[in-house]
Amino acid sequence: SMMSWKSVFPRTAALNREWSHCFYMGQLGKYAPGAVWIVIIQARMAKDLKVKYKTLVGGFLAAFVISILCALFVAMPIVGYYLGHISGTVFSVSALLGCSAVVPLFRRSRMMTKMELDFCQVDVLRSVLWSLTGWCLAGFHLSMLLTSFGVSLACSLLWGPSILAAAVSLGSLMVITPGGLGVRELIMLSSLVMFVSSSSAASILVVSRLSYLLTDFLLAGLTSSKIVRFRKDSKNV
Repeated sequence: SMMSWKSVFPRTAALNREWSHCFYMGQLGKYAPGAVWIVIIQARMAKDLKVKYKTLVGGFLAAFVISILCALFVAMPIVGYYLGHISGTVFSVSALLGCSAVVPLFRRSRMMTKMELDFCQVDVLRSVLWSLTGWCLAGFHLSMLLTSFGVSLACSLLWGPSILAAAVSLGSLMVITPGGLGVRELIMLSSLVMFVSSSSAASILVVSRLSYLLTDFLLAGLTSSKIVRFRKDSKNV
């Protein structure tokens, strides 16, 4: 997810070691009510990245749109279950193809000029590939949890990423709740009971949520300590 976000800053992100810390610190903002805190945290760190805060906000919006559209594509199996196979497939493929409209949409609204963004279709493609990879890898933890409750490996690998992508992406759209609390759990619970009992589904929910929480804080902490060491080394040099 971090690499997908960096891809919309092709001229600057690759040259700065503090971008990962900015992303992971921003992710902690989702645990406060209102998704706007992610943008505020990243905008406050714009000075360290040597970019303007409006550019960082614009990049966040572009990466967020790409992430949601890619999630809806990965969620094709579960979307097809609720909407029907044909409708679900058309909906999910349309979501992925919608990523190609990100650049024209931003340019038509003059947002790229005002926010001084400088990404093209190739950068969007790179962001899409990273985002798809990220959603699939994130969903594998749900697959492992399903297999621990007796679900077959093939079934878990198919449905794990799909359920997680649908739950997390739709939960993130509910900006009034911290981390999609409630919405995410409702979607996951209603989907997981197709494979395991209600008590097992609840256990998976708790472990999944704690895994996300601990990972977010761990990554933010690790990148923060790494940056502190890098700055000290730079001063010594």
